[in-house]
Amino acid sequence: KSQQKLLQKMIHRLVLSQAINAFNKSPSKGITGVAYPVSVSKRFELLKILMPKAKTIGFIYADMPQSNTYIKWVDGILKSDDSLKKLHVIYKKIDFIKSANGHKRMVFLAENMIKELSAQVDVFVSPNDQLGSSYEFSKMVYTKSKIPLLGLANEPYTIASLSPDFNANGKSLAKMISRIFQGEQIKNIPPQESRSKICLNYSVIKRYPTIELPRELRPKKDDECFYSDDLKAIFRNKSNH
Repeated sequence: KSQQKLLQKMIHRLVLSQAINAFNKSPSKGITGVAYPVSVSKRFELLKILMPKAKTIGFIYADMPQSNTYIKWVDGILKSDDSLKKLHVIYKKIDFIKSANGHKRMVFLAENMIKELSAQVDVFVSPNDQLGSSYEFSKMVYTKSKIPLLGLANEPYTIASLSPDFNANGKSLAKMISRIFQGEQIKNIPPQESRSKICLNYSVIKRYPTIELPRELRPKKDDECFYSDDLKAIFRNKSNH
């Protein structure tokens, strides 16, 4: 029963860095599953495709375990990936408010930070927490600032987002469960990164002159979503049509 409970929750909460050593490697603590957050490096790869001249990123986040862990991942990627070392992230932390409408209060607290950073950054990136995934946060950034926001889960006022592909993740998790029920040891089933989907909000992109999409990438409708883990292939395939 404990193993079944662990697997049920793992797709939503495999964000604790202490729980696993690395993805796609044998787990050392008897824990496996599919991560909820998408690859940090792929989010920044998407940002580079859309805004290759961007150098400074604004990152406002709530003081929560998943946010603090996510920041460590961001810092690690920026240090280890030569193509991202020129990027500079300005972090601003707000208190996590525990209530039914806590995310709305956090948006209110973040507003002054958005206004302050708008003169310093080229783009905002949504945090991996309740603040970043809220409709209210994306709308506030859109209305209070002229700086674009790279979203977390296809929020309506973001230029784009790289979010979990729950269908693909669910299939991966089901295969893991099947292997365990057939007697395979968890140590032989490496934890996996989240599969992802990219959504480009063209109606929002048009607002920002700093984002110049090639003619081949301009769609017939304002919002399009593409499902793939290979971001460069998405743009390459679009330009070939």
